[in-house]
Amino acid sequence: MVEHSGRAAFTSYETTRQAYAAGVRALFRPPKPTEHRAGASTADRSTQPGRTPDALAREAEGIITTSAQVTVQGSAVLAGADMENRARAADDLLAKVVVDLGISQALFAAASDGQQGGSSSALATQDRTASADLLVPIEDELALLEGSEAAEATSDRAFWKPRTVDEARALVADVIEDALKVIPRRATRSGQEALRGLVGTATAEIAMASGLFQTGIGALLQHSDGLSHAYQVACQFIGQAFDSLKALVQSLLPQSVINEITKAVTSSLTEAIVRAGVDRLCQGESVRQAVTAQISISTATLDRFGMASDRLKLLVSSHDRQASRIDKVVKLASWAGHIPTTIVPQIKLIVAAIYLGAGVFTLLDAADRFDAPGSWMPQFVVGVRGIVQEQLA
Repeated sequence: MVEHSGRAAFTSYETTRQAYAAGVRALFRPPKPTEHRAGASTADRSTQPGRTPDALAREAEGIITTSAQVTVQGSAVLAGADMENRARAADDLLAKVVVDLGISQALFAAASDGQQGGSSSALATQDRTASADLLVPIEDELALLEGSEAAEATSDRAFWKPRTVDEARALVADVIEDALKVIPRRATRSGQEALRGLVGTATAEIAMASGLFQTGIGALLQHSDGLSHAYQVACQFIGQAFDSLKALVQSLLPQSVINEITKAVTSSLTEAIVRAGVDRLCQGESVRQAVTAQISISTATLDRFGMASDRLKLLVSSHDRQASRIDKVVKLASWAGHIPTTIVPQIKLIVAAIYLGAGVFTLLDAADRFDAPGSWMPQFVVGVRGIVQEQLA
């Protein structure tokens, strides 16, 4: 009965997620071309008006309720027992952070264009703003939320050619070694980029930013009076993005991690310092010893060794995709940091919280993929040690 209830909840979540994605897809559609009129010049056609900023804002406003539902239902999936569904929800929610911030960015661009006069197709083109170099593409994330992204192969058997179990054992050991090296290196790069946004931030402000993952940022999104509708809705999507990030990291923010981050960003945030933090969380050597022992005594079949290899490779590639999404969140946070405080007075604190959440998620997502013995973290994925135990025990 519980299992059936879990499946039904995930099906409902998928429906909501796809409805949100469909709404975003409609929002970003290009304006309908105007029919060519007899005698009309090329210049006449090129200046046909698109949707006005206010019209765009009304369309975007219609997505907000569904956006909030995705976060609520996705949070419930994260707390469920099905590891595959939890992994999917973690991917989705981080993708949604990117998409919500992308909508906000485009609405700010549209509102800016509208203030300069005329109607705007900025939401469709994403290229009419003074911050064009900071615009971030969201197509990959939108495809994930739609469920239309190209499925990654679950088998790599074309490259799996061991003839004996001993050869298979050696090959799996090599794949594991690669995972233990690649994941921390990628996490260090993305984590450093995220935490760099906090360099120069006072300790008290970092503490306030971390507190927002308990209280939320609704009270901080109060904007100046007299803002256009597009600006107001853009601010709401910053709130939607933060709520999704909060769902991912609020249970991953022990004070010990905050203390380490505060120490790092208030001193010298070098790559070595970030890598040392990643290594402490991942406990790579403990994982290496545990899986090496398991592999050496395993009596699993050749096929099960093959499945272990496939799953380990997918673990590494899925981590790279999550890290790429974090990179986009960081770029969007950098853009948000340029929003004038005359529009959102508390934007600096909100952006600091986004940087903090992105950095924390990056570090702890890497550790989650190691499954270190005795780890205290909630699991969103089955990591290296878990895969070896499931396939080769």
